Amino acid sequence: MRTTDKTVKVRFNSRIIDQLGTDMYQSPVSAIAELISNAWDADAENVIITYPAENIASPNAEIVIKDDGIGMSFEELQDKYLNIGYNRRGSNMESLTAKGRRIMGRKGLGKFSGFGIATLIEIESISKVTGEKFIFKMDLDEFRKQETDTGFDFTAKQWPLESYEQPDLTKMEEHGTTIRLKNLTLSKNIRSDFAQSIARRFVLHTQNDNFNIIINEIPVPSDDTFNLLKYDYPKDYNDEEIQNLNITIDEEGYAVENIDGHEVKWRIAFTNTPANKEINGISIFASNKIAQNPFFFNLTGNISAQHALAYLVGQIKADFVDSFPQDMIGPERQRINWSKPELTSFMQWGQNKIRELTDLWKKRRTKAKREVIESKVTRFGERMQKLQPSEQRSLRKAINKIAEIEELSEEKFGVLTDGLLIAAENGRLKQLIVDIGEQEESFDAGKFLELLAEEKILSAVQIGETIYNKIQVLKTLHNKVNNRERENPIRDFIAEHPWIISPDYDTFLKEINLKNIVINYFEQQPHEAEIEEAKAHFRKRVDLILINQGSNELVILEFMKPGEKLDIDHISRTELYMGIVENYCQIPNSRDFRSYSLKCAYIIADGIAGTIAGMAKKKAKNEPPLYILDWATLLYNSRRNFEEYFNLIINHAPDDFRIRTLKESLNRLSAEDSTADN
Repeated sequence: MRTTDKTVKVRFNSRIIDQLGTDMYQSPVSAIAELISNAWDADAENVIITYPAENIASPNAEIVIKDDGIGMSFEELQDKYLNIGYNRRGSNMESLTAKGRRIMGRKGLGKFSGFGIATLIEIESISKVTGEKFIFKMDLDEFRKQETDTGFDFTAKQWPLESYEQPDLTKMEEHGTTIRLKNLTLSKNIRSDFAQSIARRFVLHTQNDNFNIIINEIPVPSDDTFNLLKYDYPKDYNDEEIQNLNITIDEEGYAVENIDGHEVKWRIAFTNTPANKEINGISIFASNKIAQNPFFFNLTGNISAQHALAYLVGQIKADFVDSFPQDMIGPERQRINWSKPELTSFMQWGQNKIRELTDLWKKRRTKAKREVIESKVTRFGERMQKLQPSEQRSLRKAINKIAEIEELSEEKFGVLTDGLLIAAENGRLKQLIVDIGEQEESFDAGKFLELLAEEKILSAVQIGETIYNKIQVLKTLHNKVNNRERENPIRDFIAEHPWIISPDYDTFLKEINLKNIVINYFEQQPHEAEIEEAKAHFRKRVDLILINQGSNELVILEFMKPGEKLDIDHISRTELYMGIVENYCQIPNSRDFRSYSLKCAYIIADGIAGTIAGMAKKKAKNEPPLYILDWATLLYNSRRNFEEYFNLIINHAPDDFRIRTLKESLNRLSAEDSTADN
């Protein structure tokens, strides 16, 4: 019971605007992603973003976000937009827009996100309903002027509009909102991967034909989370594995599962090489927008294949997280409050799913290495037979033990086994090979490096020198690409060094037209009707075909001059090459009775964005797959593989003068590359 008539007034310090804007949205990606969300909720079909690629710190620089949504009337500006914390969903967390879209906004704070990267936000809007048009500015410096020790009552001050035009039916078709961020506080230019980072924030623009995001006149690319995969679940479950799981698979390839009555959709995969740190882990999306940055469900131990986490990427669509009366998502939309009891089952499910899939990764990877062993034994069968029987047994046992090392990919494993075979042929490292093969306990990288050290690191020096030479070759290719040499010299260079694509392949054919390939190498006569239908293509010369001598698998390579943009015609032509090679290569020839199979094809080109990027993602899922890479990605993947392996081999003995010399040489190479790039 009250015993006094005294009342108090709740006041807010003007610094609250800083806390809602500058403190929560400290990067262009997070700030602009919020404004894109507002455009989605306004039923926009197009969001056009422009910003200066250079001189972002210039006083006149500005970032513009323009959409063709429903816009706002003056009344909506006052009662909804400027109603801080207004929840447009109301009491219905499942509410939809007029176009049937699930609403992203909830906290009513995203309007201040621009203050994370600018001090002046200018809003221009034309209402689709009334045709009203206004311009209103929010000036952070003006807000800060109101700061006092006793706080400030924002409702007591009148904030003027810059301009206002009465309702006009003729302007209704021009509906939409334009946000201009001025007086930018950025000290560095926006990163070149900004568009890709924006793509990772949403799971909507690639799925929704009626929502397009354009950044500096280029459509936002497809999310790259699932590029260059080794294993992809649920797609790669075998029949035995999937029959014990209570899941269905939707049209996008996501598993659909039920957790305590809540539907989740997930896709989790493992990349060929350690994943980019920005996508490493599992992202969770709610209402089409990121709710949890990539993480591992707070799992820190009790995983049989801990190293697998470095390769893990994934996405979970869990709309239910954003449907509770109490908000479970942090104000900056990058983390979920996992302490809430409503999410306990979800957390446990995620941890169990990671354990399950990392176990499968370990089994698949071990099996793949066994297959590499058999391939190499077959490929080098004659060379192995020249060794003494005891040497053959020791070498096989050593290779099988090395296959247990999780840190070694199949490619690095292949390089190492080649090195051991050469060492055995030359009569070197006999005791090392025996010691490796006789290890009884689980064999890991630490034990392997310990044995190398016992051999006075001679093997590390030998293998390190081999890898260093390969890195030098990659530097030469890097220079050729940077200098934009024509595709033929670059093709010839890769033909001399096919391990750039894969260490298991040799050059098979170079610059030969399809008709001669079919007649002279596959010993068949092309069907006349087929020649007539595609004779222009039968006269075309395939740039390069590689072969795995052990498995007789072929890889087609097509190149475009660095800097030239890939077009759809080039993709179609490569697919036609694939079809012809696949149709004619399978019949054994009379020379050595070998038949071939087409493993995959690559197109190496530049300008892979927009529609082309979307096609690339789909073509990589075909059977056999067509991989479309730009030159930068090819160089990065090849060099990173060898540099990581180089460091794994030599870092255990940094004081040895030979190791020091190799590391210094590698550092000089990297420094020269950085200087060249700048």
